[in-house]
Amino acid sequence: QVVSARVVCWPAATSRYGVSLALCHTMPKVQAYVYDITQGMASRMSMAMLGKQIDVIPHTGIVVFGKEYFFGSGPCIGEPGKSVPCAVHQILDLGETAKTPEELEAHIAQVLAREHTAEAYNLLSHNCNHYADDVAKFLLSGKGLPADIVHIAEEALSTPRGQALRAIIENFERQMRGGAPAGGLNPFGHVGPAAPQSAPGAAPAAAAPPG
Repeated sequence: QVVSARVVCWPAATSRYGVSLALCHTMPKVQAYVYDITQGMASRMSMAMLGKQIDVIPHTGIVVFGKEYFFGSGPCIGEPGKSVPCAVHQILDLGETAKTPEELEAHIAQVLAREHTAEAYNLLSHNCNHYADDVAKFLLSGKGLPADIVHIAEEALSTPRGQALRAIIENFERQMRGGAPAGGLNPFGHVGPAAPQSAPGAAPAAAAPPG
């Protein structure tokens, strides 16, 4: 499996023997894999349903270190492009990271897994795209996903027809949470395997401030 990375080198001080040295650091590439959970239906039907053209309803995973980090039944790790039962619609290059796999997975276990749970999932306001955005922000010192992915619900439901649909979705999700397993309307609430979890009662590690 090939891991995308860039090697960055810069000059170091000249040695006592007059030999110029260079320091090199590999910067892994961070990508967003965007899936259309409607598999083309949004593009065909959004104008009639919402009065507005919406091409994609996205599910997003962050691909780095040869793995895909995404929200399914909780924070999950999978094989890039094969983590959910949809074809990849678009791949976005987000940047390069100085973080290590160990740092990322510790942050997921100690911080993100507490914020992004099946119980806290909300189809409109706290979903897989918000999780992927938080993963990207950790890797890229505060730079997350494009706003049109994170805020797709607000954009899609901004019309009068959309507002009516929002009320239906919110009511349906409340009803599901009242009598169904946690996860509400999460389309991939059955997908795993889960990412490593922190030990019960462990204190969350402090997240690195945006650089």
